[in-house]
Amino acid sequence: MNNFNIKKISMALVVASFVSGTAFANSDISDDLITKVESAVPTFSELVKQYDANKNETLNVQELVENVQLIEVFEVVDANNDNEINNDEYNHYVESIKA
Repeated sequence: MNNFNIKKISMALVVASFVSGTAFANSDISDDLITKVESAVPTFSELVKQYDANKNETLNVQELVENVQLIEVFEVVDANNDNEINNDEYNHYVESIKA
């Protein structure tokens, strides 16, 4: 993938973080903004295709070194603290920021 996609994914995660319940507690968010953010968040399979260097279907800090936003939330996403993000952990995190 090209650098534009890396930037797009990174920005999507930043925007998604702001859409979390704590960032916008008790405020009105337009449905249009929520739809744009949700469509901009990459799927785990997209991230694996881009970053999974060892092809084990998980992502570790070393593989994500180019994605600053994921590095910043890595410990939160890695729910079982095994130093890797798997599909279930990532999807759970994405659902939590949508809620």
